[in-house]
Amino acid sequence: MILQYFKKKENEYKIKSDKIYLNILNKSKTLIDKKYFNEINFSISFELICILLIFYLKFLKDKDTNSKNRINEELIKNLVNDLDKSLRDVGISDMSIGKYVKKYVKKFYYRLKILDSIFDNDNYEEL
Repeated sequence: MILQYFKKKENEYKIKSDKIYLNILNKSKTLIDKKYFNEINFSISFELICILLIFYLKFLKDKDTNSKNRINEELIKNLVNDLDKSLRDVGISDMSIGKYVKKYVKKFYYRLKILDSIFDNDNYEEL
């Protein structure tokens, strides 16, 4: 009876999205370790993760649209949870954590909207 909960599709999507997000984090860490930047701070690592995540969402899509959408939703949830945890590690208090997470999520969606319109129109000169 309890085995039905372990074999649910949601768990498959979550596992796949966790692997993808971990891969994105590892790639951003590799870029940071290569010393391309003069200084490393939270904003730079956030920007790298956003760019890599947007490229994944845009270009590395699965053929099955339903599973792609579910995996993309889980990836966005992973980003928000990671933002929350990272901001808490930096020292943001519980009372103001929501404001900071909201600010960074708005930044992510703004970048996603801009890059999505550029990629859809094949207007790469704007990059």
